Amino acid sequence: MGEIEYKSETREEWEERASKSFEVRLEQDFLFLSGPCPRCGDHMLYRQPLIGWAGIERMTQEETQSFWERVKAEGAEKAWHILDSLFPSGVGQIMTKRSFTMFCTCTVHHDKTPEGKKGCGAYWALTATGR
Repeated sequence: MGEIEYKSETREEWEERASKSFEVRLEQDFLFLSGPCPRCGDHMLYRQPLIGWAGIERMTQEETQSFWERVKAEGAEKAWHILDSLFPSGVGQIMTKRSFTMFCTCTVHHDKTPEGKKGCGAYWALTATGR
């Protein structure tokens, strides 16, 4: 059982902590992020669909894989600069900012977890910006 109780909350510092500690993997049309939840510290896996990421659909699977490998190595905050370097014609120009909300998806049971929920209740934004 988790040491902390379930509580739906967010904190700004969790974004930075998650961006530094999560591993990134691309599989088909999904971005998988795995690492310790910044609130409870339990291991979690988060799946983010890539559908709707303007410009991504213009890349081949090989180009997409190369892009995400660089994002993993260099950090999410540099994603749009990486796009600009891969596609000088400006694919990255139309993608100046991309944010999504991550939720703790750990499988550890935390006291006071509502029926049908999982994780510790933490959520945070993960944002990548250009320029």
